[in-house]
Amino acid sequence: MYRHFTLLLVAGMLPACKLATEPRLVSIDPDYAYTDGCTDVTISGARLGTEATASIGGNPIEGWAAAEEDPTRGEHAQDVGFKYYGVSPANYEAGGTFVDVDLTIDDVTLTLDRGFYYLACPGDFMVEAIGVGETNVVGDAIGVFGCGIDEAEVTGGLYSVTDFTQVASFDIVSDCRGAITHFEVPDVADGTYLVYMTHSNGGSGGMLCDPSDTGLDTATVCAPTYITIDSSGGAR
Repeated sequence: MYRHFTLLLVAGMLPACKLATEPRLVSIDPDYAYTDGCTDVTISGARLGTEATASIGGNPIEGWAAAEEDPTRGEHAQDVGFKYYGVSPANYEAGGTFVDVDLTIDDVTLTLDRGFYYLACPGDFMVEAIGVGETNVVGDAIGVFGCGIDEAEVTGGLYSVTDFTQVASFDIVSDCRGAITHFEVPDVADGTYLVYMTHSNGGSGGMLCDPSDTGLDTATVCAPTYITIDSSGGAR
């Protein structure tokens, strides 16, 4: 009886051992992005090799690359096939929906069912961050990040902090569709200005408001974006 029991136990373990040697797709991180894409993602799994391909919602992941060897893993250094890096593709039809993440290796496709969510851009235009430094100089490239920042539809400028008049204008330049863009600091005198952008649909990025206004007595909190120009070679 003891021998029979042992044989049954080993036989029962064989399928699990077989599964442990097969590729496995585990996760994508982050698992959401705006429809413009342009978000860095990491796909993780097991035994994915270094030659797999992948897509999100049927569109190939951009900048796709396997992780490099990790010498600290010894004999498992190229087990780095458990991780890939890439950039989420645009999918303007998928706003507000889940889509599949597919990874193909050796003609076998592994799927994270409804594993990625595409966010619709609020109001078709939104600025989440403007990468101004502590101080900047004329000609600096200032990153503008968000969604729907279409260089053909968005105009911007630097404005006076006292009377909100426009001091100079600038063009938006796309680095990755409407998600990652920038503008160059225009030729203006040293000083502090408000950064303000408008979209043809009426949306805006930045606010023109009195710095002394805390928002406690208004319907909208005052949250202006400032940029300080100092071309004298001061601390950056």
